[in-house]
Amino acid sequence: MTEARYLESGLDAAWPLLAELTWLSPSRFATLLGTLRDASLNALRQRFDAEFLGAGEDEDYVWFPAWLLLAKPALVSHSVVN
Repeated sequence: MTEARYLESGLDAAWPLLAELTWLSPSRFATLLGTLRDASLNALRQRFDAEFLGAGEDEDYVWFPAWLLLAKPALVSHSVVN
């Protein structure tokens, strides 16, 4: 569903589903990042990977939405946390 929303309406519309996917299945989120090949999303992922002091595993992505709100506070208006 997240991929379909992204393909139909773009990244802005997909943010809420992307956030939910990271919480429910961080490994599927990591796989989806490779499928979407979105330059801005990949840049955020690379920045997260560099800044987040996790184990370097897919499970770290459960923290991606929280980190993202710190890195890009304007995304609150995209209902990432609503």
